[in-house]
Amino acid sequence: MKRVLIVYSTKKDLKELAQGLEEGFEKNGARVDLEKAGRRERPLNLSKYNLVLFGSPVLGFFGGKIDNAIGEFLKDCKGTTGQKAMAFVNSSLIGSSKSLKKVMKELEVKGCMVYDFRSFKNAAAAKKYAQKINLEN
Repeated sequence: MKRVLIVYSTKKDLKELAQGLEEGFEKNGARVDLEKAGRRERPLNLSKYNLVLFGSPVLGFFGGKIDNAIGEFLKDCKGTTGQKAMAFVNSSLIGSSKSLKKVMKELEVKGCMVYDFRSFKNAAAAKKYAQKINLEN
């Protein structure tokens, strides 16, 4: 069975997007773990997952900022080098692309291979996207 980890910020509507992604991946037959971003008590090994997704809301007056909890979570992770990853943010009128780039940078600094990045309008859009992802590659 394919395994997916979805790490999401607790700010704004990211939990709904994460749950939409979870439903979509589960429809594809994947086992999904949801984790809130932030410091962990014990390190988490990402290598057991076929795909890891990290989501942050678009923050800041003009957008382009992300939740610091994403970086805090990644500091407590092992097995990041070469890990297949994806970044996602909530849709925003301005700043979505800047925020996506910052999430991707956090992942790349830890050695993850970011293969996709998305901005989702709502949970339904996230679910639809996740149903199309091929976890075999």
